[in-house]
Amino acid sequence: MVDSAPDSVRVAHHAAVAELLREPPGSATDRGATTFHVTVRGSCMEPALLDGQRVQVRRSRWALPGDVVAFERGADDPRLAVHRLLGARPSRTGWVYITQADNDQAPDPPFVARRLLGVAEVPVSLGRRARSLARLLPALARPLRARLGRARRSSLHVSPSAQR
Repeated sequence: MVDSAPDSVRVAHHAAVAELLREPPGSATDRGATTFHVTVRGSCMEPALLDGQRVQVRRSRWALPGDVVAFERGADDPRLAVHRLLGARPSRTGWVYITQADNDQAPDPPFVARRLLGVAEVPVSLGRRARSLARLLPALARPLRARLGRARRSSLHVSPSAQR
């Protein structure tokens, strides 16, 4: 998906390629088990995860960069997603996780740690972990650049009384 695509196209793309189905009521996800299964929908994580592949997820509240994690998208979107964890950073509300689909050009919006459901039980190579950390650096720099840009713009706006 290209970054210049309209938001509606990006939303539709993610709905089509990253949707995961919860197990039926009464399954392991509803009984507080230590693992549960999800079915991958879409190609955003290929070749690591294939469309239609059933993945076992181990419940966890923490993960390492490079792990494939299952998380709740948010209050506005009840679906689950399974993407690769790039890392975490502190925010005003606590720690947030940064993820990205393997076949996407940009990271997902950060999400609060309580939305992390677990880690998919798929092998992760050391090289994949290193690539995830390399993708994290630009994702961390983006909000800093935005803050610096706002600070720079506000310092350029000097009131007439301050010019005397």
